[in-house]
Amino acid sequence: PGAGSSLTLPLKLFDKVVGVFNAESHRANAFNEQDCQFAQMFAGYIAMALHILNLLIVERRTTRERATGTVRGELSGPLNDLVTDAESLRDATGSDQATREVIDRILEDVTAIRSRIRRATSGAQTVLGVEDLEDTHTDETLRDARILIVDDEQTMRETIRDILQARGAAVVACESAAAARKLLKQWEATADADEGFDLIISDIDTGDGTGYEVFAAARAASDDIPVILMTGFGYDPHHSIVRASQEGLQGVLFKPFRAEKLILDVQKAIRPDAPPPA
Repeated sequence: PGAGSSLTLPLKLFDKVVGVFNAESHRANAFNEQDCQFAQMFAGYIAMALHILNLLIVERRTTRERATGTVRGELSGPLNDLVTDAESLRDATGSDQATREVIDRILEDVTAIRSRIRRATSGAQTVLGVEDLEDTHTDETLRDARILIVDDEQTMRETIRDILQARGAAVVACESAAAARKLLKQWEATADADEGFDLIISDIDTGDGTGYEVFAAARAASDDIPVILMTGFGYDPHHSIVRASQEGLQGVLFKPFRAEKLILDVQKAIRPDAPPPA
């Protein structure tokens, strides 16, 4: 508001526009040719920095995948041997029920170790600490709350769904922004409470769209519906978090996050005035 002049340049990388640099002033004719030349150089550096960031993210993911394969490969042999030996001992114990129960617990622990290794090495697309959650129980805040989950990663989508459903929430999971927008548009058109949601949780990159598009569709359907956005590596190439934060975003979850963090943020979003749990 009140801008008297604007200096706007494309961020170009190898002749491809990857963004826009914009500077404004309240004064008219505030920018001269020298400013424009400097801004062109600066825009080139920004474009290159974005390119390097993309390369670093790809390298990080590739390194993580290699490390994951190494860890699983190194532990697979000893764990298999442990299972084989435990099963042999169980067969040899005969009717000694106490010993058989101990061996069964060992086998259960091996299964748990494998599961935790798989989750811990899955990188950003996972929820940590699921095994450490208390036994399933209905949460009074989440009871019958309708929650929309939007994420193109199946494991992430289904894990969040299972955690919240186990605590009484009614969860609808979408693998694309288009599917989520369709549901929200339908709710907006009918104003039917049965089709509405108490909370939206969306990844910032859904493959076919952005978290901000989901946020905007949610706000079009309801002015006060809380929205939480998720991101891996803290990377937000489409500025979904910044744009949504300026318009009332409820919160951000940085993958990988812990299951307890998810539950607390959901509780706070649905009932912001509720006292914190003891």
